Amino acid sequence: MTSTDCESRWPTPEPEQTRVLLLGTNHLDSPRVEGVLSAERQREFEELIARFADWAPDGVCVERSHRHQDHVDDIYCDYETGDRDYAEQTTFESPRMGLDDPEVTCQSEVVQVGFRLAERLGHDRVHAVDYMMDMAAHLDRDVDGEWLHAQVAAGSEKLPASLAPESHDPVEVWGDSAVTEFLACQNREQHLRANDRAQFTAAFGGPEERYVGSRLLTGWYERNLKITENLRLVAGKTDADRLLLVVGVGHVHILRHLLDNVPLLCPVSPLPVLEA
Repeated sequence: MTSTDCESRWPTPEPEQTRVLLLGTNHLDSPRVEGVLSAERQREFEELIARFADWAPDGVCVERSHRHQDHVDDIYCDYETGDRDYAEQTTFESPRMGLDDPEVTCQSEVVQVGFRLAERLGHDRVHAVDYMMDMAAHLDRDVDGEWLHAQVAAGSEKLPASLAPESHDPVEVWGDSAVTEFLACQNREQHLRANDRAQFTAAFGGPEERYVGSRLLTGWYERNLKITENLRLVAGKTDADRLLLVVGVGHVHILRHLLDNVPLLCPVSPLPVLEA
């Protein structure tokens, strides 16, 4: 699929709308993703930031809970004042659900892309717009983890090979690509679509008529609806013409749909910037 084909899936912004560029990525604050702080990767991040600085967003938003805005402000201030350096290993707690290693938080896309870009543009804040919740929040207590895992596995096993979602191993792509190329791969249409289909395949895997898949996806959609609402609030408070959201790639497909239905917002693809 060509970039032109991919772009046709994105709406055309109206002059009065705030453009929200959705930069999807695999989370980098994982021990499986290596070399983020190396000199070569740091140079690549600087090249990436130069591209998005030219796009000139009025606000940079990140996948951190809006309830932890003060925490995000404090850490961003440390980088902005030089008390922390993007290339140095530094330890601080992350409020992101499921991450318990404070030594890898400095590798995250929130820091390496979001903070770095906001600092380059002279912004006094990086906006936390996530609403953290467990996808299983709407499940009954009798749906235990072992049973749920079996249902998810069943969904993938039963799907015909011709219909199975195809995607790229992000760790492998990271190892073989520069940062800009890695993000371009993550944000091409076939990858966005595959990621979304994989979630639906897993959620609707079980044979039991308990609507587990529907309830799992209800939690996922609720979280993304609240991210959309938070983006709208940021746009309103800042009177921004352009926002950039750094977010896990799994959110992009659904956020594109949701933002397209908010009259004053318009989702924008990052590919024209990444592939320029």
